[in-house]
Amino acid sequence: MLITGEDKYTEYKREYTKTFLKTVSAYANFHTGCIIFGMDDAGRVIGIEDADNLRLAIEHGINDAIEPTLYYEIDVQPVDSKSIVILKVFNGEHTPYYCSGKAYKRNDTSTVQVDRIVLTELILNGRNICFDELESDMEDLS
Repeated sequence: MLITGEDKYTEYKREYTKTFLKTVSAYANFHTGCIIFGMDDAGRVIGIEDADNLRLAIEHGINDAIEPTLYYEIDVQPVDSKSIVILKVFNGEHTPYYCSGKAYKRNDTSTVQVDRIVLTELILNGRNICFDELESDMEDLS
């Protein structure tokens, strides 16, 4: 898993910065994915000095910035006598999941804000409604 490189489902972070929260939103909105702290973009293990403090920082960051509440797991694993922290974010049922008021998606290895149309789809999906179930003001439908 670790040597395959970054892709739509895996993001590497050398260290903790709050930018990871956008990717948390993207994974919760569209598909389960992992953010691995302590690795560089080339897939080399850099390691995390204090994994326990990082776990707490990740938890607080998610709880403070992401709405609604989502399901995730945090795991610390030893690799080459160093520690990495793996955050697994699960695809949620109550979309959209907002990071500081904005919803995100993954485009290959990057995370981008969703547009108005995709946001509407996420809202409807979160309410378990399809476009064809919406009422129309038009009365002459066939």
